Amino acid sequence: MASADNDELPVPQVSSRAPELRISDAEREQAVALLRRHCGEGRLTLDEFSDRVGDVFAARTAREIERVLVDLPVLDGPALRAEASASLEAPRTTRTRRAVKWTVSVFGGNQQRGRWRIEGETNAVSFMGGCHLDLREAEVKGAEAVINAFAFMGGIDVIVPEGIEVVLEGFAFMGGRHAKVKDVPIIPGSPVIRVRAFAFMGGVSVRSKGPSTRGQRGVGTGGSGGSSTAARRAERHLERAQRHLERDLRHQQREASRAGRRGEVGPGAGAGAGAGGNVGGSNKARGIDAVAADVREDWPAVRAQVAPEGTVTIMFSDIEGFTAMCDRLGDHRANDILREHYRLVRDELARHAGFEVKVHGDGFMVAFSSASRALRCAQAIQRAQREWNDEHPENPVHVRMGLHTGEAIRDADDFLGTTVNLASRIADAANGDEILVSGLLRELCVSSGEFEFDGGDEVALKGISQPHRVYSVRYD
Repeated sequence: MASADNDELPVPQVSSRAPELRISDAEREQAVALLRRHCGEGRLTLDEFSDRVGDVFAARTAREIERVLVDLPVLDGPALRAEASASLEAPRTTRTRRAVKWTVSVFGGNQQRGRWRIEGETNAVSFMGGCHLDLREAEVKGAEAVINAFAFMGGIDVIVPEGIEVVLEGFAFMGGRHAKVKDVPIIPGSPVIRVRAFAFMGGVSVRSKGPSTRGQRGVGTGGSGGSSTAARRAERHLERAQRHLERDLRHQQREASRAGRRGEVGPGAGAGAGAGGNVGGSNKARGIDAVAADVREDWPAVRAQVAPEGTVTIMFSDIEGFTAMCDRLGDHRANDILREHYRLVRDELARHAGFEVKVHGDGFMVAFSSASRALRCAQAIQRAQREWNDEHPENPVHVRMGLHTGEAIRDADDFLGTTVNLASRIADAANGDEILVSGLLRELCVSSGEFEFDGGDEVALKGISQPHRVYSVRYD
């Protein structure tokens, strides 16, 4: 197809070919160049660009290429040749949104995520706060985007799609800069993300992640190119849901097994024994099918629970003296008690619409969309734990809790930033069986008359420069 002179290279017109004819590498490169042009003009995000490039290189026929490009306007041959030869400075006639030049966080959190635009350079400044820049759905103009990141006793987190080249430069003084980018082949034609990090008693991190879960739209509107991308994303969601399902299934199997060792007979035991001939324990009598049926019944409620948006109340909890308990009782018995605590906490989270962010050892991190609901949940957990202690006086569990309300940086199903740090430090300052809250959370809830607070104390919180006034909440 190619002539001896590269300047005279004819532009393959994929749409004019017979749809089932095999395509060449040159035609794939043409399609990638076209996608790069549309990415630079804001029609495609970095996520969409990387997905479609994968579809292009997997394509074998002209029809498959057409499906990838079906919803994009057609560029003429000269424009495409210019793009393929890396002439990325061609004038743009349209701009969908203004480029972001500054992202500043002072004693708080700020973020850029979703569909936002970078042209040339953008600046991120964090002073005792947190900045979060998610480039997975960003529109990047040109062959390179530069992020100048200045972290002063704060943190800046940059997320890029997998397969995008990242260059981390700069220096750190009593701080750190870190890049954790997945080792995958660089996507041809993709822009370079250059991060110039300057950290003073702070940190700048750059990491790669898979496609954002915001808005699972198909790429194409009339062909399977879009549906293949949507299918991949749906597959990722299905895998994640399956992991949650399997986790809950394992939990219920363990509960059934413990019930069997105690000689208890659970629901459906007779049916299980009759059908499978299993005797001698409820775990065998019920069978895995019965347990799986229970999980499937509960799964819609679990799946419907999503992380709250906007202003959130973060709650941290942990067990006072759990390490000493492990040493005294041994790991096996201590972990049995810990699982009982997990069950108790999760029961109350389900009743009060709390979103379980993560569990680390004996501690929970939970997010609520309502401050009053968070306090009700914390009180209910403490009451339930007290009742459990009354039934097990030989091994009481004493839980300490800390809560704070504010704007937190949401990263998929996780939360970051000063609001999270403050809630964690307040929990560290609590005693066993105590609920401590920030002054802001108290102000939000005190006018209702539903909750009783003490007079408060000024406490120094680890890693926080100024003392904070915290209040204990009654739950009798």
